[in-house]
Amino acid sequence: MKYFVCFSLFVLPFFSFAQEQTINVHPEVTTHVVLAEQIRHVDVSTDRLAVHKVNDHLLLIKPLSDEVQFVGVLTLTGETALYQWEVLSSEREKADRYVQVDSQGLPILSSQLSNEKLKQLSVQMISEKIRKPVVKSKELGLTLRLNALRLVDQVLLLDIEIQNDSDLVFDMQALTLCRQAERLTRRTNVQQVLITPSFSLHSPRKVIRQYRTILAIQTSELFSGHELQVTAREHPGGRLISLPIPYRLLLSADAY
Repeated sequence: MKYFVCFSLFVLPFFSFAQEQTINVHPEVTTHVVLAEQIRHVDVSTDRLAVHKVNDHLLLIKPLSDEVQFVGVLTLTGETALYQWEVLSSEREKADRYVQVDSQGLPILSSQLSNEKLKQLSVQMISEKIRKPVVKSKELGLTLRLNALRLVDQVLLLDIEIQNDSDLVFDMQALTLCRQAERLTRRTNVQQVLITPSFSLHSPRKVIRQYRTILAIQTSELFSGHELQVTAREHPGGRLISLPIPYRLLLSADAY
């Protein structure tokens, strides 16, 4: 049952696109796609299209050839909605130079859980006995563990723990989450997107021996084929340790 719940929350919104729009492209023309809201994620269904994200609002695309009429599908995820186009080859004179996105996309579902409710669930989760970590990473006398995953409403709760077995205090300045492709392609720029948790039970602090917290993120931040990376770091030039969490493990979260 939990797998059906996860599948519904993570994937179902992507099946609800209305009629797709089109973008006409040509190898000798760079098409500029401008999105009013921040571009959080770019997905291209083919390697026949070169893509470069210039900034949070501008994307450049160009086909590698004009041998096929249908190039692929381009999907952008904004802060509040999803946008999708069929990319088609055309004559040079008819290729789109600029695409200003002013149409309404597919709204992204978000959780209505209050911080008070998230704190209550986090305290309950962190009080549970750890059976076996879902995944862990060791480096420089430090161990970064994901103890458990819980899914409630549209929110994923992550039980994160740091164990310090070194002789030095780990002066943690930041504990960050980012999303990145599990497999990188040569023709698209590397996308590593910082994710801001909607709730954190404990702030980063000095770790003498042990630190444990609960981080909450919206399921709309997660995409198939992209892993979630947790990173704990000291001041610039200090130690850091990262823990990649594959997408398949995120789907195994138990429902509250």
